[in-house]
Amino acid sequence: MNPDDIQNYAPTDFEVVSVSDHTMLASAGDHPIAMGECALIGGELARVVGLAGARRVEVQTLSGRTFEAGTSVSFSGDLVSLPVPTKGVHRLEDMAFGGDVPFAPRTPNFAEIDGSRAPIGTKWELLDAVAPLVSGAANLIIDQTGGAASKALVAAIEAEVSIGVNTETTGDIRVVGGDHFQRIMAHRVGAAWASHLRDEGRKVLFLSNFPRQQADPMASGVAVGQVTTLLGSSLVSTREGSITSVMALSIDPNEPVAEIVETLPLGDFDAKLFVNADGTVDLLKSTSSANIDSAAQAERQRVLSTLSQAVSLREKTAIFGDHDLTDSEREVLDEANQLSVQLI
Repeated sequence: MNPDDIQNYAPTDFEVVSVSDHTMLASAGDHPIAMGECALIGGELARVVGLAGARRVEVQTLSGRTFEAGTSVSFSGDLVSLPVPTKGVHRLEDMAFGGDVPFAPRTPNFAEIDGSRAPIGTKWELLDAVAPLVSGAANLIIDQTGGAASKALVAAIEAEVSIGVNTETTGDIRVVGGDHFQRIMAHRVGAAWASHLRDEGRKVLFLSNFPRQQADPMASGVAVGQVTTLLGSSLVSTREGSITSVMALSIDPNEPVAEIVETLPLGDFDAKLFVNADGTVDLLKSTSSANIDSAAQAERQRVLSTLSQAVSLREKTAIFGDHDLTDSEREVLDEANQLSVQLI
């Protein structure tokens, strides 16, 4: 607190003091403010996002809309909430706080969490054997096809209800943001709705599209790691309901994938699929922590071993030609050429 506030104490008006970007600084007087508390500004509900000291707080509306300095503010003492999710497209610019769904999702306790990590079956048997997507967990698709491969994979996943974040055509319920602030907020709204449906015992598919990424993460808008950190433990599955999240990260095919992966903070995922520009899955780069039986593990190791040997043999033939290859080496190359997952 500013010492002048103690020596020259006087009641303050509840009003907006200043505005910057999507955030307003408001005077709160002696009101005991809590993070996430609901404020009414210019007839619209806002959320307390920071305690600035000197009896002032930072507040934001759901859409990022701001009101000019001097606009009156009131505080309810309640936490902000969202409307109940309905099918169709919900644009952040047209949305506001208020409803029956808590904006801050409930965090399940340890005893509630389902950590089974079952593999998701798709129509691509080789993918399911080597790098399966994980049910009730977090999955990332690094896609160089412009999004076509991601759509094909998502279409193969069954769910009671799907929530699409920043997607125009994918998802029973879609929430779409315009600028950077709204795209981040759309993830929080989608996560709150997914958690609400999970707590009702539903099986939810949470879908998210990120803008095309470049090697420079500062040029990419909404970063994957920023969102995964923000959502934290919101998108977890319980024994009563589940949330399977699939985040699609579009990569410019002209950018070296290895460089992008090293420079972008991607966060923790249970499965990561790398899709080449031609729609094939790079099985050697893709990873999965799905729980599979011993027979499936043995098949995975056999496939990966064959593909790895083929890489070395191709490098050898590129330098020395193929005339020195043994019959067994040729068989390895022939088998590796058949081990392909074509998504589109």
